[in-house]
Amino acid sequence: MDSASELLYRQFANKRAGLRLVAVEPAALPVTVVSTTVLAQERKPLPLLEEFVIRSVANGFSAISEISTLLGLEEKLVANAVVDLAASGAIQYLQTAQEGRLTPAGLELSRELAAITPVERTFKPHFDRALWQVADYPRSDLVKKSLAVDEGRVLLPAKATKQITAANINLRKLNRILSGPDGRSQSMEVLRVLRAKAADYWYLRCWLLVYASDNDDTPPELAVIVGGAPSPEHDIAIEEAGGAEILKLRINRSDEAPALVLPAAISLALREQDEAGPFTDESGKSPPGTELVVRSLDMYEHRLVLQEALATANRRLLLVSPWVKSAVVDTQFLASLEGALRRGVQVHIVHGYGPDDRGSDERALRQLQSMQARFSEGFRLVRHPNTHAKVLIFDDVWIATSFNWLSFRGDAERTYRMEEGVLVRSPEHAEREYSQYVERMLLDQG
Repeated sequence: MDSASELLYRQFANKRAGLRLVAVEPAALPVTVVSTTVLAQERKPLPLLEEFVIRSVANGFSAISEISTLLGLEEKLVANAVVDLAASGAIQYLQTAQEGRLTPAGLELSRELAAITPVERTFKPHFDRALWQVADYPRSDLVKKSLAVDEGRVLLPAKATKQITAANINLRKLNRILSGPDGRSQSMEVLRVLRAKAADYWYLRCWLLVYASDNDDTPPELAVIVGGAPSPEHDIAIEEAGGAEILKLRINRSDEAPALVLPAAISLALREQDEAGPFTDESGKSPPGTELVVRSLDMYEHRLVLQEALATANRRLLLVSPWVKSAVVDTQFLASLEGALRRGVQVHIVHGYGPDDRGSDERALRQLQSMQARFSEGFRLVRHPNTHAKVLIFDDVWIATSFNWLSFRGDAERTYRMEEGVLVRSPEHAEREYSQYVERMLLDQG
């Protein structure tokens, strides 16, 4: 798990009451670059009402009452605009006659306004196909579909598959985008969209949070994170498009893992800890003077702990997982594993379930075998025909769980289980469990 997904886990794990965050998936939103031909003109230096007042006075309508009648507006609104123009030096306001006259500066301004004429311009804004509206996204966050697939991203659905037309380009949104965040970056103001045609297709990198309930069979709830922030608009759009069902995101509650069987001493310590209240800090570390830490490990924490193990183990790392998938054993995982081996960590990975490796990815196994050949003194990869356990031991930490450490992202349809584990931080118990696994599952392999 990278730092971005770890941050999202910690930030949003408890944001849905009654639900658990079971996954943070890299995702991608469909975005089209649209070649848009518009009728535009230079942005005018005045608000619209003041412009109309200047134009009216230049055409011989000097009295406030006359201008009000001409524009069909209340006299009070026109009077306020005249006062503002007088303050700027564009109009000489004659209060007694309730009329205005153009100053030399105002006359020049009226000529500039008259010289502004609409012209055709072409822009290429982004069009968010999930929301079916123009949008403004950083170019660096856009990738081609092939790269999004290679990165293992969930491709979020478009709201429609029809062609994008001029009618789909919202004029106000387009002007807001062209104006930039300060409202003044674009010198042209779009008056009308004439034509629109798709020019290029991209996907926007984003994140998808998957929440599920422990107590019922309701479909998962989804939340979209764009640019590091929640996007309720996209949440609604994805739900309307079919939500978890159309994305084939499921919670598997029919194949619950058996209860974890802990040694009697650990079970007793866990019961005593529950009765006395938690005595670990937020990081799960034991306070000074405490020799044993036993705590539950929630679904989302497993990836974080695996990352921690690869990054911080100093002496040993043992990983037991039935299946090995390329979605987990990726470039980042292999780099972290190699880093641990170069630090002198003794690494054992035990895998296997059934008579063959059909549940694992050949490429992932081949990469681990290559790593073993390079680090023959420090790394041992073992296939065991009945690897029911899912265990991680690193240094003084032992974790027993129902979580498949090396295949948690291997399901193409992304079926999640409501899994939990137990973390034991104790030199004595980690040593005992490590020795037992090495003796039982590794040394017997010859």
